Amino acid sequence: RELRGRAVEVEFFEICGRQCWDLLAARKPLRLLSDSEDRVHVRGLHTVHLTAGDGIEGVLQEAMLLRTSEETERNSASSRSHAVCTLRIAGDSAGRESGTLRLVDLAGSERNYETTRMTAQQHRDFADINTSLMVLKDCFRAHAALQRGEKAKLPLRRSQLTQVLRDCFQDFSHKTVVIAAVSPSATDVIHTLNTLRHATMLAKPLDDLTREVTVELPLHLGVSKFLMQIPVVEWSAKDVIAWLSEGEQGRFAHLVVPPNLTGEQLLSTSAEGLSDLFEGTMRRARVDHEGTAWNVQVDNLGADIGRDLFRAARRVALDQDNSRRAQLLF
Repeated sequence: RELRGRAVEVEFFEICGRQCWDLLAARKPLRLLSDSEDRVHVRGLHTVHLTAGDGIEGVLQEAMLLRTSEETERNSASSRSHAVCTLRIAGDSAGRESGTLRLVDLAGSERNYETTRMTAQQHRDFADINTSLMVLKDCFRAHAALQRGEKAKLPLRRSQLTQVLRDCFQDFSHKTVVIAAVSPSATDVIHTLNTLRHATMLAKPLDDLTREVTVELPLHLGVSKFLMQIPVVEWSAKDVIAWLSEGEQGRFAHLVVPPNLTGEQLLSTSAEGLSDLFEGTMRRARVDHEGTAWNVQVDNLGADIGRDLFRAARRVALDQDNSRRAQLLF
């Protein structure tokens, strides 16, 4: 309703890895070019002119139908591109000022264990998405450092996404609003905290208010008698979660593992396989048939956790076996 009677120009494109596509021109390929002042322009971008703001919903809906998305192990329809929609709104006789509104919807990212069934091409696409998101996070960190009066350089040129968003970091007349999507699920708490941590970096008052609180929770320091009576190989996914919260004096209580991980899978998976469940950075493929988005753990943290989890599960199985033998001898 706010746009009725006002002239509106609409542009809508998506960034897929190193390529750009016009969503208002049947996915025509586009090019990003920089001028002498290092400002980025989208070459060949089609603009839709709406004289009185009418029909904008239809224009946006048609563009969204052309956006790249596909089913993943996590979501039935996951966006595989960064979408950028620009609305230029003219002033009117009522005194309302002109302005530009740019809406950016970032591509979805997946956890390590949600990429195990990806093809090599999907791994490459996944790597491109995560690389651009990591560069954006680096820009958040540099921006936060500059707000604190520290020396830092914005790595805007390392990604097409951050080149497009340059004004958000360098134009002081530019107002930026970040909508951080978080999950109420306990299994997503690490990712929720990560999202909030990076979102608050853009606003120094919020960043200054950030506090860390350590809360001591009572844990069952050991494996319950009920679980000890069930062979590890027969543990259900719920049994595995219960063991993670209790076993080894609660050292694995903070881990987020695949929701359907059973005891049989836990015993049959190698230490390296368990390491791949935990998040890390990306690197190039090790062999020709492997995707470029294969996961490597930060500072070998994931490898250590995977190895410890591997050994702990087998200790429980061995203790159960020894207990059964002792009962037979008795």
